[in-house]
Amino acid sequence: MTQFNPNTDVLARIDAGEFNNVSPPTVLSLLGEWSKDQPGISDPRFFREAVAQLWVLNQREKNSEPVFAVEGLPCVLPLPPGTVRSFLVTGLESAITERYGSERAETEIRNFYLLMLDAGHGMALTLSPFGVEVMTDICTFILRGAVLDDSTEVFHA
Repeated sequence: MTQFNPNTDVLARIDAGEFNNVSPPTVLSLLGEWSKDQPGISDPRFFREAVAQLWVLNQREKNSEPVFAVEGLPCVLPLPPGTVRSFLVTGLESAITERYGSERAETEIRNFYLLMLDAGHGMALTLSPFGVEVMTDICTFILRGAVLDDSTEVFHA
């Protein structure tokens, strides 16, 4: 397991991809440990990473590997954490920033991510049904676009 040093900027390291090859449960544990010493977390990177890691876990459980598939399409969308973070930044955060302006963007993005998260059994963090719906919509849009114009890297089944 990666050594945890609370004096480093964990969110910057995660966002930069330093933990992309670390298992989602380990990254979620790292976020949990880091958050214990952070009163009132508002940084969207924290919520973005939680959503990304939970989505990767969700799809790994559903498809036996971290890929997104749509029935009837001849390919799947690989879901490495960095790619999922990019989907969230470009497909969600940029739209929220455009709608609310840069002054309100951070708060609105955080609030949207909070709607996507839920405390599951034993208070474990999970994606809410809304979170699953949002991620499904984003990935379906990307995968369908890739099938139609081949602009996104996908693996053909």
